Amino acid sequence: MIEFLRRFFLTGLGALTLTKEKIEEIVETLIKKGEITVEEGKQFVKDILRHTEEGKKILEEKIDVGVKKVIERMDLATKKELNDLSEKVSVLEKKIKESTK
Repeated sequence: MIEFLRRFFLTGLGALTLTKEKIEEIVETLIKKGEITVEEGKQFVKDILRHTEEGKKILEEKIDVGVKKVIERMDLATKKELNDLSEKVSVLEKKIKESTK
């Protein structure tokens, strides 16, 4: 039973969408029914939360890559490019003020 649940949560987005409280609630129910031990329950919660964190990091990385690709395709300026341009404008403004004095 515990192996079935582990596979269920680790496949797809199940592990990403459940909160710690919900996972603990499910485990508590299984413990009360005698389907798993307290120790198995603790390990299960720990495993699921670890996999959830790993899944979130992977998802965030994929989203970052996707957003960067969209920005490149749309030919939008990045924040760094805008900051660099702003610096250059400031330098030019300063030079213009100095030359008009």
